[in-house]
Amino acid sequence: MAIPALSDIAPGSIHDIRPKVESQDLRKHIVDSLSSEHPSLPSLLLWDDKGQHLFDQFCRSPTYYPFHNELQVFRDKAEEITAQIPSGSTLIELGAGCAHKTAVILSTLHRQQKTIHYFAVDVSEKQLAMTVDGLLIMMAGSESISISGLHGTYEDLVPYLTGQGVQADQLSRRPITFLWMGNSITNFDDPSEAAALLADIRMACSQTLGECKAIVSVDICQDANYVADAYNVQIPSLSTFLNNSMAHANRILGVNVFQANEWGLEMVPCVSGMGIDMFYVARQGVCLDLSDNVVIRFRKGCRVHIITSGKWPGSVLGHVAERAGFRIEQGWMCKRGAYGQPYLGVFCFVANSSKGGHAFLCAEAPVDRKKA
Repeated sequence: MAIPALSDIAPGSIHDIRPKVESQDLRKHIVDSLSSEHPSLPSLLLWDDKGQHLFDQFCRSPTYYPFHNELQVFRDKAEEITAQIPSGSTLIELGAGCAHKTAVILSTLHRQQKTIHYFAVDVSEKQLAMTVDGLLIMMAGSESISISGLHGTYEDLVPYLTGQGVQADQLSRRPITFLWMGNSITNFDDPSEAAALLADIRMACSQTLGECKAIVSVDICQDANYVADAYNVQIPSLSTFLNNSMAHANRILGVNVFQANEWGLEMVPCVSGMGIDMFYVARQGVCLDLSDNVVIRFRKGCRVHIITSGKWPGSVLGHVAERAGFRIEQGWMCKRGAYGQPYLGVFCFVANSSKGGHAFLCAEAPVDRKKA
């Protein structure tokens, strides 16, 4: 059955936007990633149903400042942030998760009496259903806020929008605003990959005559000690969340090749100096027999990359926006520390009608754009 256009999706419904492919593709991705010169596991493995729950538990740890600071920004600046979202908008959240900040945004839009159709996008079907149901209950008294879900990844969203997603809106002026929260924009290996995804989204939405915006939260903390405390692999909820990726890989591979007791965890500053990388580290010599005549050996101390969490200076964010064809219209900061340095920012990107943009500078750290 064809997936309907955004404007035809009924409130309360969830639609699967994933291409009809087998898990064999993810299995190949795992094998290829482990066999590469710089071994890794696909970060998608972190975000199964169990992983979503584990990450939500980790977010609540006292030292994990990105979650607490971001939530504070949305609570303190909700009226100003939602002023950027016009009535009549389609509101699409990338990687909605538990939607803690979304609840603040939708409640404020309701008070402003704006008509909004909100779509949560998430790769976890169970989490998506829970999020949509929870928001429907919370907004049950609202006649202006509609809530639906799209099951899939960032990469699934772009072809959906380019295809049937906005077809019915081609001659309309319905604005589209994307929410990209939780510092997820920095989880790519390189800022250019985030810029490429934003550019694809902008191009997909260019079929409509409405304005395209993105509200993006970014970790801009340059305090190495503060970052190290937040991502200390000794935090039980963090280690449990990260180790779940190995369990997910075992399920996809159909064999328990990863044994948690053979691997430690390590947090390392990115080569670029703009964030941290999380790794599994072999505690001993490890042999992974992936079947199909694929055997991978790791010496003691060898690393397998799990995920990157960027800490971008404002100049990098401005470069990403400009490269994607957006300009940064406004920003709201959460400042901490003895000198009030910015630790997290929420920014409104507006698509340019012509190429160009400017950086909303919130930190003056030197920039090294080498790939981490």
